[in-house]
Amino acid sequence: KFMEPWVERILAGLDRKNLLIVDASRGINLRHGDAGHGEHDGDDGHGHDGHAHAGTDPHVWLDFGNDVLIVDSLAAALAGRDPGNGEFYRRNAASFREKLLALDRKYRETLTSCRKKVIAHGGHFAFGYMAHRYGLEYHTAYPGFTADAEPSPRDLMRLAETVRRHGLTAVYQEELVSPKIAETVSRETGAAVLTLHPAANISREDMDKGVTFLDLMERNLENLKRGLACP
Repeated sequence: KFMEPWVERILAGLDRKNLLIVDASRGINLRHGDAGHGEHDGDDGHGHDGHAHAGTDPHVWLDFGNDVLIVDSLAAALAGRDPGNGEFYRRNAASFREKLLALDRKYRETLTSCRKKVIAHGGHFAFGYMAHRYGLEYHTAYPGFTADAEPSPRDLMRLAETVRRHGLTAVYQEELVSPKIAETVSRETGAAVLTLHPAANISREDMDKGVTFLDLMERNLENLKRGLACP
């Protein structure tokens, strides 16, 4: 029922009488199947390089279309629980929805014009939704949706070969995760190391500065532009 097995245990132990529980996943696009070392936009989710782990990709917030649906679900739930302030929730949701849609348009317009259409990522398989939405090919050294397993030397060789084969000038590391995988591939290929932020967590520095999800996604787009040779 839940992508995260601990959710059901937590819900079972809660006193729900005065608690609003919102299933914000209703209606969103879920990517099922296997997370492998590489994925083409529009394929069946199976990594064409093999060594894949089955499951549902939990990184739903990296599809801005999903984010719009989540915002609408949250606003409707809050307005239903607190009808006196319903207009406040709906107005804020509409404002944020427009910002998400504008960001989605900016990503699509920018990435459509890039000379490279391949992301080589030294982090875990976090950006499958984003790659799929914008027609990009996505490769990572990790075999699954989490960074728990250490990539093997063969995994690193495979990612380095992807960089060489596609003539990529950048390999991406993941914010708040050790950059050693990306740095190893960089040494092997001469590609620059750039950062992508999956927005699953945030640094204390960014928190203190009031950095938002939209800010992080703007940073990602700038680094995608650099790494994918966009005008």
